[in-house]
Order: sequence, then structure tokens, then C-alpha cells
Amino acid sequence: MIRNLVYPSLFLCMFSFLGMHAQQVDDSPFSAFGLGNIHSDNLVFYQGFAGQGASYTDPYHINIQNPASYAFLNRTAFEVGVSARYFEISDGENRADKWKGNLDYLALGFPLRNPINASLDPIKRDVKLGMALFLKPHTTVGYNISSTYEDDNLGLYQKDFEGNGGLYKLMWGNALQYKAVSFGANVGYLFGNINYNESIDFLDANTALENMYTIDYNVNGFIWDAGILYNWFINKKEFESDKSVKTKMLNLGLYGNSAHNFYTLNEVTRRTAAPEGLNVYQDWGADTLQYASGLRGEGRLPAEFGIGATYYHDSKYSIGFNFDYGAWSTYKNSVREETLSDSWKLSIGGTYRPDVKSFNNYFKRVIYKAGVFYQRDPQIIENVQVTDAGLNMGASFPFYYQRKISHINAAFRFGVRGTGTPLIERYARISVGFTFNDDEWFIKRKYN
Repeated sequence: MIRNLVYPSLFLCMFSFLGMHAQQVDDSPFSAFGLGNIHSDNLVFYQGFAGQGASYTDPYHINIQNPASYAFLNRTAFEVGVSARYFEISDGENRADKWKGNLDYLALGFPLRNPINASLDPIKRDVKLGMALFLKPHTTVGYNISSTYEDDNLGLYQKDFEGNGGLYKLMWGNALQYKAVSFGANVGYLFGNINYNESIDFLDANTALENMYTIDYNVNGFIWDAGILYNWFINKKEFESDKSVKTKMLNLGLYGNSAHNFYTLNEVTRRTAAPEGLNVYQDWGADTLQYASGLRGEGRLPAEFGIGATYYHDSKYSIGFNFDYGAWSTYKNSVREETLSDSWKLSIGGTYRPDVKSFNNYFKRVIYKAGVFYQRDPQIIENVQVTDAGLNMGASFPFYYQRKISHINAAFRFGVRGTGTPLIERYARISVGFTFNDDEWFIKRKYN
């Protein structure tokens, strides 16, 4: 009983810490558009092969992208993920490079019927149930851009743009599997804060005041998504007659959500101030031209969907594809009106495990992964839609924790973003996830 309370307690403690102290960290000019850079719903286990969230299922790992997959869980799984990203941004003349890191997610998933009891039950049931709860960033805003211009009347002047913050989502999902078909849905809450600062500094006008404009707003709204999975046991009859035959399976998956409304509470400030080092206005200080708080607004997130297929050859290897689409041209936000474009992503990847039953070679039990992807993001820069393309690699390392099999997952992503636009970002991302598994939840103990 005590063991069964460990994971919820850890989840609640880390959720409280995240809510009180964590701040999303990013530094990307691309996050200046929309609600920021959008985070993938692929947890670290799936990132290693570029993500087949529509169709991939695993008995030890949670797939939050398609909630129908929760019914395939065979163990309770508590997962936490962290990442670090190195990136180099160039505009053709200037170049900057940095390291950034984040806590990526907390997730808890479990089957609603204990697998030990199910295996001992003389009556085999066609129905399986699963549940999951997770907290993760949805978007991240983080940028600081300065540009210098020249005007015949004003001379040189500098525009500075800065933004920070982002949105989180807390979701709860359930799934039901009947024979080969599984249905699932997540419902949850979107929340967060975003801050934008803009300023103009007239460099050649020694007596001109600096103009500053700030928007600080909170976002909240209810969101949902749903999915369906079909599991086709290709050689089922052959396997039933000969258990030594290697199993062949094909998963087909679909997930998506309708458009969601969200609501904002805004604070707007417009002010002037003497530029730094200008003593003539030292007595003036800052002059507030406009201040308004408690302003209410609203927006609309787009409908999205994804489809995919994964082929499994026993436990040795798998290969699949995933296609995602988001109708971001329908995005609206009364705080900042802007035009985005529909997004899509295609990824292809697979896994390989030399021998899951190897006793004398640990690395034969490791799952090795690789995948490639190409995507078009919602952002548009000078009439060119931002693209992102790259390579994913990863591995899952099994280990024993409290006499249970658990996993350390590692994923590496190398990519180029913004090809064809004035800004090019080359990056490398390292992600590490820890999955702790348990098979004693909901167990019915019997005594003779």
C-alpha cells in the first residue's frame, strides 16, 4: 500500500515545486510569433525515433500524444524528463550561440486492472482500461532582439523587442480497449503568463525620450484531445499454433482535437524615460502615458490531427511514420493580432533491440532508435514559412528499481530551422527521461 502511494506523492510534490518555482527558459527569435515555440507531445522515449505518437504503444512507457495508447500499459509508469539545447542563430552578419535547459514534463500512467491478476484470472476479458495524468510546457517564449534603422529626419534609432514566459498544460486521460480497437481522450487546463516589451531609442536625438511599451497577460482555458488505435496481429493464427513463431503486428492510429478558445487577462503599460546616461532629464524620471490592468481578451487555438502506422517484428525491431497537421491559419489572439500559417510535420523512424532475453550481454537488451523529420512551423518571416528538419537518435536503458524493470531514456536531436528566412538556427538537443515502473497497483491479494 505504501509503495502505491509513492508515485502520486512524488507527482504532487514536483507539481507543487514546478508551479511555484519553475520558469520556462528559451532564447529563440522564432518564439516571438503566436504564443511562442510549440513543444512536442512526444516524451523522451518517443523522441529518439522522431516520434510515432499516433500509433506506437509500449507496455512500460506513456504515450500522451494518442490517449488511446493508455490501454496498452502493462505497468504503472511514473516519468520525468529534462533537456538541454545548444543552438547557434545567424542572420548572415551576426551570430550568437547559447545553452538552455528545461524540466520537460511529469507524467503518471497505469492500467486500471492489475496485469498479475489478469494473467491469473481463468476468464480472459476482451476489455482493458488505462489512465494517465501529466503536466508539461505547451509553448515557450524567450527572445531579445535589437535592430538599428536610419531615417532622414530622425537619424539613427534602435528598436528592441523582448519576450519571456510560456504556457503549461495539465491533462487527465482515460482509454478503453476492446479486442483490437482502443479509444481514449485527454481533458485538461491550459495556463501560463507571457510578457512582451518593446522600446524605441533615438540614438542621434540627444534630447529625445525613449519610448517603451509593455504587455503582460495571463492565459487560461480548457482543452481536450482524443485518439483511436487499431492493433492488427498479422500472424495470429500461425502464432497460436506455434508459440515459437516471431510475432508480426501493425498498429494504425489517429488522434486530434477541435479548435479551442482561451481567455486572457491583460496589463498594458506605455511610458517614456530618459535614455541611460542622459542627465538633462534626470529629475523627470519615467513618465507613464498609459496604464491599464484587468483587461479581458480571448483567442482561439487551432484544430489539429495526426495519423500514423507502426510495424513491429516481435520485440526485435519496429518501423513507422507519423504525420501531424495544425490549422494555425485560424489562430486568433485579441492581445496581439498576427497571421500564422497552417503547420505540418512528417517523421519516419524505428527501433532495434538485438535480444530482449539476453542474460550475458546487457547492451543487447538496450533499445536503439533513429528517425528523421521535416516540418513547416506556423511562423512566417518576410513571406517565408519557417521550416525545421533534422535527425533523431536515442536509446532506452533498462535497469532494476525495487526489483522492478524501469528505464533511462536518452534522445538526441540535430536540426536546422528557418532555412530560406533571414534567420537560421542550427541546434542540438539532448533529452533524458526516467521511467519508474511498478506492477503492484490495484493487485487483489488472496490468502489461503
